[in-house]
Amino acid sequence: MKNKILPGLLPVIFMIVLFLQTACKKHGTDTPAGFTSVTNSGGGILSQERSGIAAATDGQRLFFGGGTSIAGNFSKVVDIYDVNKESWTTTSLSEARAELSAGGNSKVILFCGGLITGNVSKTVDIFNIASGAWSTTQLTEARKSPAVTALDNMILVAGGVTLNGASISVDMYNTNTATWNTTMLSEARAYMAAASADGKAFFAGGSTNGSNVSKAVDIYDSRTNKWSTAQLSTGRQLLAATAAGGKVFFAGGTSNDGDSKVVDIYDTKTNTWSTASLSQARFFLAAAAVGNKVLFAGGYESATLKASNTVDIFDINTGQWSVTQLKEARAYLAGAGAGNKIVFAGGSNLMGSTPNQVDIFTLR
Repeated sequence: MKNKILPGLLPVIFMIVLFLQTACKKHGTDTPAGFTSVTNSGGGILSQERSGIAAATDGQRLFFGGGTSIAGNFSKVVDIYDVNKESWTTTSLSEARAELSAGGNSKVILFCGGLITGNVSKTVDIFNIASGAWSTTQLTEARKSPAVTALDNMILVAGGVTLNGASISVDMYNTNTATWNTTMLSEARAYMAAASADGKAFFAGGSTNGSNVSKAVDIYDSRTNKWSTAQLSTGRQLLAATAAGGKVFFAGGTSNDGDSKVVDIYDTKTNTWSTASLSQARFFLAAAAVGNKVLFAGGYESATLKASNTVDIFDINTGQWSVTQLKEARAYLAGAGAGNKIVFAGGSNLMGSTPNQVDIFTLR
């Protein structure tokens, strides 16, 4: 006799399956995308050679804006890479500048502050993803090299370098209402690194107005609208930050004791810190992550007085590190990722030129 499922049992079976699916997601079986390889597939060149670029993503496109040439000419160019079409387009900022910073989400991309001729800028260029239109607004305080990160419906712009030293200001842009709020860091700092994960934004390290490096980490929780602080394992500035898989990474940098290879890792699920090491101590490096792969590329190595072509790769799923290379050694480059691509663009080879090299890493 054939087995039959009684009609009355169907709703019960459906609810059990739904419960099991939900339980699995709650207990973390929903791991980051399982990429197993990272290949440098080339990538071509930027429309204009420059270093000191800012990078951000809307989840489908990567934006590389501003910068300066070896001759010191500031740029207003924005090169945009579409990861699905694997094609480039260009647009322009309202003001040519370098040492600016960028952040974005699915609604807007912001390019904030920067260095202009004889001054620092408070300009914020806003690119609307839906309309493709640009608008401008201003930071509360003119500064270069602020730390910027996107968190939920906000983009936070913190610290940086003013004409009077390090900044303590935090400007918070609400992408739903197009309004700003302001607050302050626990201490004024320049050359920090920032990243966000699981409802929290992190602003780490930097240098203070006393020219000392800081190990401070300011943490903003969007769910409680409150700030807290933590500390890096060692104070440093000019480090790189990124986040993936519920983990936030702060890598490299430099301190009064020299270049650092330390990677401080914060796990948002366990609220714990751990440390790892890059293969090479360096600063002015760039970081980006997609899925389970986290990349730290390029930088400057004081020991050799040269730019680096090293790319350190961390796999969140396996906990393993590996190393590959950029096509050309360079520091002060910019990185961003989306889809199955991580791109590092521009930079300086510290040998008299600013390459317009682009390295596109394909994840499979």
